[in-house]
Amino acid sequence: MTICRCFIALFACVAAASADETVDLTPWSNIGSGPLTVETSLRYAAKVTAEETTQAVPVQGELSLTYTQQELASGPSGAPRVIRRVDRVTGAELRAEARLLVAEADALGAKVVGANGPLTRAELDVVQAAADPLDIDELLPGGEVRDGGTWKVDPAMVGRLMRLAPGEDCELVGIVSDITPTHARLRYAGTIEGVADGAKVAIELRGVALFDRGAGRLTKLNLAWKENRELGPATPAVEATAKLNVTIAEGENESPIDSDDIRLAEKRQLDDRLLVRFAAGAWTLLAERDWFVVAEDRRSATLRRLEGDQIAAVTTIVSDSPRDLGLPAFESEVRYALGRDLSQIVQSQVTPDDNGVARLTVASIGKVEEEPVAWRHHRLASADAALSATTTLRVGEAGAADDTPVRRLIESVRPVTAPSETAAAEATAVRR
Repeated sequence: MTICRCFIALFACVAAASADETVDLTPWSNIGSGPLTVETSLRYAAKVTAEETTQAVPVQGELSLTYTQQELASGPSGAPRVIRRVDRVTGAELRAEARLLVAEADALGAKVVGANGPLTRAELDVVQAAADPLDIDELLPGGEVRDGGTWKVDPAMVGRLMRLAPGEDCELVGIVSDITPTHARLRYAGTIEGVADGAKVAIELRGVALFDRGAGRLTKLNLAWKENRELGPATPAVEATAKLNVTIAEGENESPIDSDDIRLAEKRQLDDRLLVRFAAGAWTLLAERDWFVVAEDRRSATLRRLEGDQIAAVTTIVSDSPRDLGLPAFESEVRYALGRDLSQIVQSQVTPDDNGVARLTVASIGKVEEEPVAWRHHRLASADAALSATTTLRVGEAGAADDTPVRRLIESVRPVTAPSETAAAEATAVRR
């Protein structure tokens, strides 16, 4: 793809710059032991079209986030890791226990998790956004660049920046537009195509950045983009415009991150699953990030699990009456529900009570519209609540279905009155 017309115009604006002056745009490996103060603000306007409708719903909003960041010891992978304490948020809600975070560099963009327990997806959308401070220095080319010099940003780095898997047409070009003794001003423009959450995305991106020559990193980044996201297997279609501002500064020492919180973050085994509350808040589960809630009401919730741009599993969980139901009776209900689609019950089992929750499991196979299908049926019951879950699994070419992600999902389900996998973390949050 040729450089877009807007960038040609941008290049013309700085073409008269001196070719003799250069700046070393090599980022320092030390991201700043800290503390650093990071401020982000996002303004957006969009039209959102949900599945099975042609009516686009307009939405707009503003979100700002300020947090203190400090470097931690590297994680097991050796990737850079930081602790973040959210000091201020406007335009969104964050629970108290979701304001202490750990971020780790990742090939797909910085991964942010809660230090005190899993985040909800809504909270994740607030604290894990485009242009994370762990990723923005990937915009730099490294080495000496003259005033007016240009470079192409690696598509993989563009993907990290915008949180998508880049496609073949992904070109972002940077240019040095001004050099001073202390800073260099950089401009960016390009078009980006890729896939995010299984949906095709096309972005027209413009940006201005300030490189601090003394700190060896970008300290300001302003991005503006127009995005067209197609309807995905688990997400709506979106047409949007957005402006994002990121500022990074040396942190004030008046309110450093508590040493106990730092020790907690360094010792905690990071869990990147997301907290889902359903059935009017009576139950919770922990879902891997490739699971998406696509429908929900007071009694039920439906989740889809993605593999790339394909739906690998669909799970519907429904509240049920807390009746005495043994495995044979549950198996009979499964046979009745599937009817002629059922070919065979391949396994039935009772799982020992887990924190007061009894679990029944039935695995079956069959055909729907002549296509092979595998199902997993679960019933969970506590003393005063119960639910049933049915999962439809994609069958691979070998005729087998991988139900490991489903088992992990169902094993995390708890009534709110029972101890959960996050109980220890929540206790820590209460202490704080």
